[in-house]
Amino acid sequence: MKYNKMERLIAWFRYEKVISVLKKHQGGVMVDIGCGTDGTLLNNVEQYLSVGYGFDRDVPVDFINDGSKIKLNHIDDLHAGLDLADESADNVTLLAVFEHLEKPEVILAECHRILKPGGRLICTVPTWMAKPILEFMAFKLKVIDVDSIEDHKRYYSKKQLREFAETKFTTEKCQYFELGVNCFGVFVKD
Repeated sequence: MKYNKMERLIAWFRYEKVISVLKKHQGGVMVDIGCGTDGTLLNNVEQYLSVGYGFDRDVPVDFINDGSKIKLNHIDDLHAGLDLADESADNVTLLAVFEHLEKPEVILAECHRILKPGGRLICTVPTWMAKPILEFMAFKLKVIDVDSIEDHKRYYSKKQLREFAETKFTTEKCQYFELGVNCFGVFVKD
């Protein structure tokens, strides 16, 4: 999906949260699940990585990685698993992804599998307060993608996100941001 100006602005706020974590934990392998067509987040944090892998259904099937340390991969079904070795990643990001998944617990387990001990799962999700705002912006104002909002299967409170993640991880940080319409979580694999 190509972002319009409003969606790019919203995404940038999420990126800033991730960058603040990566600056503290530089180096290593990062996996961005839901990286979009061009791996924007990975490209913005490349300086903090040894290698970055992006997975998304919007990466073109015939996409050719150019030899850089950012590797983008088309994936039709996230629930089928990622083509990465066990304990091969230092950080995994899912920004505005969990709310779109039929079985988020399957992806959470996959993140746990590919993260090294001490690795971080970094995610954002919309809160229940975001639901009417996002629907208004999509359906009435038409400034964000209607299909994306219609695809939301759930919204999270801070408590719900923490409880969900703590089935596999330990919470390092879980907080509201963007005036409470999103949650930001950093969870560590023991």
